[in-house]
Amino acid sequence: MDLLPRRSRSRALSPILRLGLCLALASAASAESVRVPTIEETMEVRGMTARDRKAVLAGDVVVRDIKRIGTNEIVSGAFLHLSQPFESAVAVALMEEPEPAPHLIAYRLFRVPLSADDWAGVRFDPSERDEFLKVLRPEPGLDLNLSTAEIESLRKRLADVSTDSPEAAKAASDAYREILLLRTQDYITRGLDGIQPYDRGSGKLSRPAEELRLVWEVKNDFLTDRFPAFTRAVGSFPEGDSPDVHHAFYWAKADFRSEPAFTLEHMTWQKGEDFLLLSFRQYYVGHTYNTQQTLALLLPDGDGTAAFYFNSTTSDLLTRYVRRIALPIGQRIMRTEVERLLDAYRNDSLNFVD
Repeated sequence: MDLLPRRSRSRALSPILRLGLCLALASAASAESVRVPTIEETMEVRGMTARDRKAVLAGDVVVRDIKRIGTNEIVSGAFLHLSQPFESAVAVALMEEPEPAPHLIAYRLFRVPLSADDWAGVRFDPSERDEFLKVLRPEPGLDLNLSTAEIESLRKRLADVSTDSPEAAKAASDAYREILLLRTQDYITRGLDGIQPYDRGSGKLSRPAEELRLVWEVKNDFLTDRFPAFTRAVGSFPEGDSPDVHHAFYWAKADFRSEPAFTLEHMTWQKGEDFLLLSFRQYYVGHTYNTQQTLALLLPDGDGTAAFYFNSTTSDLLTRYVRRIALPIGQRIMRTEVERLLDAYRNDSLNFVD
């Protein structure tokens, strides 16, 4: 497995909340053949039309809803055209100096094998009382994504820590950091099989591993024949390794609905002379939603660049409320956010100086 932890982040090709990307330029040479799709083929698969093609060439960002495969899923695809040449667009996507992201509180690329130094920033501020109290007194449900065993572990470890103690935030941080470390170790060694389910109470479980596996198996059929090494590396991680495909891992702390949440993320990418293909998988999310799988594909388009974006997010909040109301609202928020992020990426490309 090629692990290249270099600190960089693209504003627009990141997951929805613009968490940091950890990218490095991969070699253009390929030991295993790829069959790069045309722009028209990619448009067809994503439900884009000739009218959409005209719209993006005129400067629009076209965002389309994609058929869901789960009752708690929101899916969108997007397409835009950049006037910048392909290599410049790739350089922006992989730029070493990231633009600030308003939702991002902290992030850190971490090394494999895991080092405690890379995780010191996983902590709650004393002012984040509502959040660290969820760790001090954990309960099944939607407030915090934890397994049954993790809830029991936290209860035993933190039973004697008073919620009013000046050390409460630190105690909660230390315990939660250990959980994130263990989840990361399990994922890196076992992949999706290492992801524990979330305890929703009353004997109900949410299974993020199954959600991620399902969306990958159903939505990646377009990639399987064209990018076999990439498809194996993502779908069979940590098996299916290839010298053409690269991985990086990071944790992030972001502001979700004015509440801080930690995420654990796995980045996979492959670059060739005429394509850049990226996968972003959030294999743990602290709260608000369950999982996120994002794909991005950059292709040369005349003197410019075509950029395609796909995002699937699952959240049990969609099934907590009346679905016929919650789903349209969630889908609308997704479309707006994707359009905003891709507009930001285009602006970064316009301002890019090699």
